[in-house]
Amino acid sequence: DYVSFQSEWLQRALNVDQRNLVLVEVIGDSMSPTIDEGDLVLVDLRESRFRHDGVYALRTGADLAVKRLQRQPDGNLLIRSDNPAYEPSMVKPDEVALLGRVVWIGGRP
Repeated sequence: DYVSFQSEWLQRALNVDQRNLVLVEVIGDSMSPTIDEGDLVLVDLRESRFRHDGVYALRTGADLAVKRLQRQPDGNLLIRSDNPAYEPSMVKPDEVALLGRVVWIGGRP
């Protein structure tokens, strides 16, 4: 299977370069209703450092996850799921490896 994106659209609409993107299929419901099981997300690998609140692909230990990150006043990061059934967690910025920021979400019709 494959998904095709026009380079011009990626640049114009998302302000990203196709060479810095990875397409990830999301597993699980922790980000529902924003991102559902089986949805595809485009991750901009250039944004591997936290600069502002948003949805990121991240690695904690051996796990890969797509989560919402928010900087707290003390400098720590709050890792949140949009699904209220999942508890948020607090980490120091050096305890999480950001792969990139999610710039596009594609769901099933």
